[in-house]
This record gives sequence, structure tokens and C-alpha cells, in this order.
Amino acid sequence: MLLYDWMLCLDLEVDYVWKRGFSIPKVLCLASRWLPVVSEAFGIAVQALPRPSLKLYVHLPLRIQVSND
Repeated sequence: MLLYDWMLCLDLEVDYVWKRGFSIPKVLCLASRWLPVVSEAFGIAVQALPRPSLKLYVHLPLRIQVSND
């Protein structure tokens, strides 16, 4: 249903948002509208793999220093 709504409004979005000049509200609007779609597509692609690889995710090494004081 959500995808259907996005497709109905895509022509209006192109006319009123994409064709306008750069602005912070434009970036926020596009990010809030399209990042969830990209995130879900990535999540579905990862789940469709036979065995999801940890290499697909960004891992930051955690370093814990222990002092002997």
C-alpha cells in the first residue's frame, strides 16, 4: 500500500521537489522519503542470501584497554 502511494505521488514529487534548487528542507524531504525504501531493499536482499555474510555490515572494532593500576 505504501509503495502504491509513493508511485501515485511520484510525478508530483518530481515536479515540486526534484526540479527545485538545493535546500536543506529538500534534502531532508528526500532522505525521509527514500532512505527507508533503500534500507528495506537492502534488508530484503541480505535476507534472501543463502547465508548472510557479516562482511555486508559495517563493524567498528571495539578496543578495551585494561590497566594494571
